[in-house]
Amino acid sequence: MPSESAHATAGQLDPSFGVDGGKVTTAIGRSRAFATATAIQHDGKIVVAGQCEFGANHFCLVRYNPDGSLDNEFGIAGNVVTVEMASDHLGGIALQPDGKIVVAGTCFSYSTFSYFFCTARYHAYGALDASFGGAGVVSGRDVAGSDVAAAVTLQTDGKIVIAGSCWNTINSALCVARYGVDGVPDATFNGGEVLVTSLGYLAGYGAGVAVLPAGKILLSGHCTDGTNLVLCMTRLNPSGDADITFGQSGRVSTSPSTGANVESAGIVVLSDGGLVQFGTCHGGTQNYFCLSRHGPNGSPDLAFNLNGMQRRNGNDGELVHAAVVQPDGKLLLAGQCPGQAGSGIEYCIARFEVDGSIDPTFGIAGWTFVRFGGSLNVATAVALQRDGKAVVTGYCDAPDRFEFCMARLLGDDAHAVPTGGLAFWFVLTALLIVGSVRRFANPTA
Repeated sequence: MPSESAHATAGQLDPSFGVDGGKVTTAIGRSRAFATATAIQHDGKIVVAGQCEFGANHFCLVRYNPDGSLDNEFGIAGNVVTVEMASDHLGGIALQPDGKIVVAGTCFSYSTFSYFFCTARYHAYGALDASFGGAGVVSGRDVAGSDVAAAVTLQTDGKIVIAGSCWNTINSALCVARYGVDGVPDATFNGGEVLVTSLGYLAGYGAGVAVLPAGKILLSGHCTDGTNLVLCMTRLNPSGDADITFGQSGRVSTSPSTGANVESAGIVVLSDGGLVQFGTCHGGTQNYFCLSRHGPNGSPDLAFNLNGMQRRNGNDGELVHAAVVQPDGKLLLAGQCPGQAGSGIEYCIARFEVDGSIDPTFGIAGWTFVRFGGSLNVATAVALQRDGKAVVTGYCDAPDRFEFCMARLLGDDAHAVPTGGLAFWFVLTALLIVGSVRRFANPTA
């Protein structure tokens, strides 16, 4: 019997996902749909969230089965659109242990013509959870200026932490709010108010948040002194006050080089407590992926590439939007890059070793590029499955709309994919299943 096989490489598209060789696209009505966040449930189902245009922007969610097909048990034909909220942008998603889904983003107030935090919680089947905030949605402070939610995470006690950028009467600054499991502002955190901090800079823009051991909260973003943008972060005690044992009096800032700017996309926490900020460095006419690694106390990790920072020189238009850390400490970064064919924008995913160098065993020389057919393909989120495969989501253009677009990449433990003798493999699998059923039918087995 034929036994030929094609040896898979980490970073290649997973041919078993979807019906287009590892790629899935989803149109939500005739709207412009932009996916911005992704989470994978314990059962392997994939939840993708973003905003869709139906007159105004609204939160919208799609859930997929592990094979990439739509999950018809979720919402209507796998889709949920929350018309109760006029949103500008969905910033993040978090899954509760009970299967409920929390999303946070930015909504618009027509009374003050300003933006504010807004949060929604859904049951596992897609309906809004009325026990959260009374109707399933919670609105943040409504003040002049703009509050923009960029990320959401959960504490071990179920409390919800939302971070982003808030108006501090003069300029934008990093900010964070904490809610109880019922959606009520947590009075034990900054008196129940949104905590706003500029970290001593003229302005700050929040991009990521993480809950650390002992309930401490890490905020990450980029800050400016009016001239240059630098990566900045701070660590807070559970009550919301600054943890002065972190960095210098509770804050850390990192710059790629004199005269260069860096725009934060978020932060990940390593298994040893180390911290990695990631974003886009801007130098002259070039934009390139940036990584900055720190010890648990905020000090630069000098063993990581160039004095704690790694810069991958690229071309104008290269932007990073998301990252995830593998169990072995390697980092996957996803974003957008100039098309490899010389035109358009494509998904680009890179993998870095623990020392900050590019991993040549991933994709082609450490990089994977994905295009769904149109000229604009933007990866905004990445998540890891238990089997090591990476799900990369975002949006891409179609002739008359934008769609949710998702690709799944093989992991390091990918086995050879049979290319011949399929009938033999199907028969062998069937025999193994029948044999197992007969064996375990014996109650003493």
